[in-house]
Amino acid sequence: MNKKPNSVLDVLARIEDLESRLKKIDEQKFQSSEMGYISLVKDPVLSKEGAGEKIVTKTILFEEPFKEAPKLLPSITAFNLDRDQEARLEVNVDLVDATGAKITIRTWRESRAYYVRVDWLAIGVR
Repeated sequence: MNKKPNSVLDVLARIEDLESRLKKIDEQKFQSSEMGYISLVKDPVLSKEGAGEKIVTKTILFEEPFKEAPKLLPSITAFNLDRDQEARLEVNVDLVDATGAKITIRTWRESRAYYVRVDWLAIGVR
């Protein structure tokens, strides 16, 4: 427990100490998160017939910029692939900066994707 101030100088010193503590709290880095999703329905590239690599890159923009590039975790949460072909589907994060990211959805060979949903979670400092 703090003792009772003896003078105005004691009060001013205490105020200065409290202001210093508040400034340190303001300067601390706090974790923040944001989530969203990408939904591709009958995308002309991913649902194209024939062999070969099929790639779609989507840009996401964060609602509020982070102070630096956050960690980004993508997850395939739903898909509808051609039942007559092998199921091949890949999701990658290609670029992340403080304002957004690029996510690539890829299939290859004869695989066809009619619907893909990718949820994402960004965790960083704001």
